[in-house]
Amino acid sequence: MTPLGRIGQVVATTSLGAIGAIHLLWASGASWPASSRKRLARQVIGSDEMPSAGACLVVGGGMLTGSAIIAGAGGTHTLAKAARVAAALAFLLRGTMDGARVTALLGRPGPHRRFVELDRRIYRPLCLITSAAITLAVRGDRRR
Repeated sequence: MTPLGRIGQVVATTSLGAIGAIHLLWASGASWPASSRKRLARQVIGSDEMPSAGACLVVGGGMLTGSAIIAGAGGTHTLAKAARVAAALAFLLRGTMDGARVTALLGRPGPHRRFVELDRRIYRPLCLITSAAITLAVRGDRRR
């Protein structure tokens, strides 16, 4: 792997791993980093209620699986390579969509203003960075 590809791989796997771990924490009922579940919901989903524990588990598990795949799980198999490209595209798409569009796609009511602000300042840029990092990892490994 090229040095730039390795940097992309480390950034992407760390990012996906952290997102996965946080979702698992939320599935347990925690409200970190907010002071309450209602505040957390407003910040991360744009509504007054958090998704179910099951939904948080699915997202958390998916992110941890994605982290493992970006780290190299699955090797050079076609399905693993396709999953890496799909992940890069998914984060690129999410990074280009504003908070109102995201909540509409999730079937949620119009987003709380706090979510819109955090989405513009933090979530969307992080999604674009994660997409770029995954892309660097994929392109930097000539064996894949």
